[in-house]
Amino acid sequence: MSRIRSALEKEGIMTEQNTGTKGSAKRTSGEASGKFTDEERAAAKERARELRTAARRGGRASQADGERDVLEKISEMDEADRVMAERIHAIVTANAPDLTPRTWYGMPAYAKDGTIVCHFQPAQKFKTRYPTLGFSDKANLDDGTMWPVAYALTSCAGEESGGLRTPAFSVPRRKSSGAPGRRSTSCSRGSAGAGEERRENCDRNASSPAAATA
Repeated sequence: MSRIRSALEKEGIMTEQNTGTKGSAKRTSGEASGKFTDEERAAAKERARELRTAARRGGRASQADGERDVLEKISEMDEADRVMAERIHAIVTANAPDLTPRTWYGMPAYAKDGTIVCHFQPAQKFKTRYPTLGFSDKANLDDGTMWPVAYALTSCAGEESGGLRTPAFSVPRRKSSGAPGRRSTSCSRGSAGAGEERRENCDRNASSPAAATA
């Protein structure tokens, strides 16, 4: 997400540089050309709307406002992404109530003291093969000398646990003194449609990605 975020933060500069150009071709993939994709531009515009909304609400903004915005975005997603986002939202809000729901570049995100801790990026957002759950450096993920900060998700529905195990979002990670730890994820995928596929069993062990608050 760092590459995308960097591009989005520069959106204002690029828009200014391109003012007055004619006949620009519509792009869905601008990585090769070094230019922003249509999806990245759309995300930048959503971020601008979020900032305007926050400024308008000012001190009157509440956690309920942020959650309403998040749920509205989730409701607009394709079924496969919506199923995943609803489950992630339920897990985070139930097990990390000190995190505040809010949208971030049009994606469901959860913040502490105004800083994003984790966010859900739907597959449809940037036309990726799968949705991801990403974390900022404020998340308590430290494990040895190297650890992942984003996870690909193919299912969030387990037969018994209901998918991602809730302790992952409520128990701070213990720092390891040895070699970098490796968190295992076992997800079975079938040939059904995307929505049904992501409803299949996904069993994560107790060291699943943690969005533990600092």
